[in-house]
Amino acid sequence: ETENAERWPMTNRIFAAAVLLLPAMNMAGWWPRAFSWHLYDNTQSEVVFFTENARFDEPFQTKIWSKYAYDRQRQLLLDDWAIHELHVPLPDVQQVAENVGQHLCQRIKTGENVGWSVLRVQQFSREQVVTDTIMCHSNQ
Repeated sequence: ETENAERWPMTNRIFAAAVLLLPAMNMAGWWPRAFSWHLYDNTQSEVVFFTENARFDEPFQTKIWSKYAYDRQRQLLLDDWAIHELHVPLPDVQQVAENVGQHLCQRIKTGENVGWSVLRVQQFSREQVVTDTIMCHSNQ
């Protein structure tokens, strides 16, 4: 018993139990899908914030957009930003994407064609792709 306890400390046992139980709890509706099987099934949504010729308020413009935007500074993959800044992917929850998108819309000082798109792959059919595009309100 003591030898086994030394080989498997309590933290390892808790981690192993979580890895097994939390995805199963998702099936019962007690744990979000984004934090269970969805992390491993390659069907997570991708959220891209896009704009033409945008300028954001500071320090967002220099510390975030200039650093992580791609495609000639026209797009920002929110997952890349989250992984670089927080070391975790953006939770694949629609409300999170909407909140981040709306927050970025508020940071725009000038720009055209501003919004975000959400690319979703259907859970049981990876060939089916759904893209939602949400435009920022034109208040620049």
